[in-house]
Amino acid sequence: MPEFGIRKTNIAVERLLEATENPRHRYMLEAYNRHRYLEMAGRYKEIFEPEMTVEHPVYRFDFFDQKLTLDGREQVEAVYREWTETDQCVFYAESEELAVGDTMIVSRSVLSQQTLGAALVEAGVEADANAMYLSRARIASHDRRGRVGVRHLGPAVHQARAS
Repeated sequence: MPEFGIRKTNIAVERLLEATENPRHRYMLEAYNRHRYLEMAGRYKEIFEPEMTVEHPVYRFDFFDQKLTLDGREQVEAVYREWTETDQCVFYAESEELAVGDTMIVSRSVLSQQTLGAALVEAGVEADANAMYLSRARIASHDRRGRVGVRHLGPAVHQARAS
């Protein structure tokens, strides 16, 4: 199990920023970096400012063979709010690979996220509903025009860590 440090989560983004000279690419990477820090800090309302998120975000998740599509700001914001209110907004990225172009950022990594046992039980995973776990998943994230709009999470690999 890797050693987690929330301040290391965006290290791949920050390293790419250091090596990036194109002003448009830098702008997009800075917005992506900010989005992720706001996410982890539970400051989700700031993520939904017009310059940060597309008008109609669509997020697609695949956790424990359950597919979920959040279609529109109301549905996406509700998930961010729930994660903030339940301390599930804390996550860690490992082995992240990033690419930036004129119209999008693509990220691939292994993501570990604090997850309520109750959410795991609801997904059909054997867990203590009153505990907090660390869930791990392969993730591919796409950010267009410096504003997040679509995020796909691959099949989850659950590692129970009750707290």
